[in-house]
Amino acid sequence: MNLILNVVLIGFRINSPQCLCGKPEDTYHFFFVCKNYSIARNTLFDCLFILELVNTDLNLLLYGDVNLPLHINNKIFAAVHKFIDESCRFS
Repeated sequence: MNLILNVVLIGFRINSPQCLCGKPEDTYHFFFVCKNYSIARNTLFDCLFILELVNTDLNLLLYGDVNLPLHINNKIFAAVHKFIDESCRFS
């Protein structure tokens, strides 16, 4: 998954690498930091907690984990997809 965020788009005539919250926007900021997505993020991490995935990092969210069963990776993918949809960031 390659998220096109403002930091990446600076070379494509986007005037600022800043998120709407005023901080530099990259994938880590989007998934873990930005206050604008806190409600969607809480839902995401609730889903991951149910799967007993408490040490979540960006790599797990973007790529899954080859050491986990396919059905768990599918649930991670679904939770991340739901987060992206609920964030309305790409709408």
